[in-house]
Amino acid sequence: EYTTSGECKLLPPGIQRAVCTQVVAIGLQVSEYKGQTKEQEKVKLRFEFPDHRIEWEVDGEKKEGPMVIWSTYTFSMWHQSKLYEHICQWLGTALNEIEADQFDLDSLIGKPCMATVTHREYQDKTYANITSIAPLMANLAVPEPEGDVLSFNAYSHSQEELDKLPNWLQEIVKKGVENKRTKRDEVKVKAEESYKEATAPADDFKDDDIPF
Repeated sequence: EYTTSGECKLLPPGIQRAVCTQVVAIGLQVSEYKGQTKEQEKVKLRFEFPDHRIEWEVDGEKKEGPMVIWSTYTFSMWHQSKLYEHICQWLGTALNEIEADQFDLDSLIGKPCMATVTHREYQDKTYANITSIAPLMANLAVPEPEGDVLSFNAYSHSQEELDKLPNWLQEIVKKGVENKRTKRDEVKVKAEESYKEATAPADDFKDDDIPF
């Protein structure tokens, strides 16, 4: 988040009221960790924090709204994934394998929560991340979404839906789609090569070549 002066503004650490407003599947993303390259489907959840405000300008017009955190997850509901962990915390109950497999992420859009925000230092920069999620406390007002609510699929969307995403996220989505296309082409080539090897005719030989 940036102020009108262009300075980065971080959410303070602690437990905060929040509401999920967007579920954005960003496609196949490539990352490196400890020298290993990973290709994983990723999804981002957009959280608004109504108790912390920010101002910005659009074409000279001042605007004001809640601060936002985009949380990135591997698109997996495996029982040891961060996405599974946060959703179970949020719901206040553990999902069994079938429930996890059938869980509809879009059901989180508009859903309030208590989000624990922590600060993390990385490459001389400080980031605000959501490290845990809990149900909204009963005595607190339910926050309503102030920005666009959106369910977005990198592989199936309209231009209007894409335009609702910030420019930096549109670029990530485009890269995710490109990575998927490249991966699909690689798989196709390997499949064709395997087929050719499996169906290639054996070398011709004469009976005289048999050593007995």
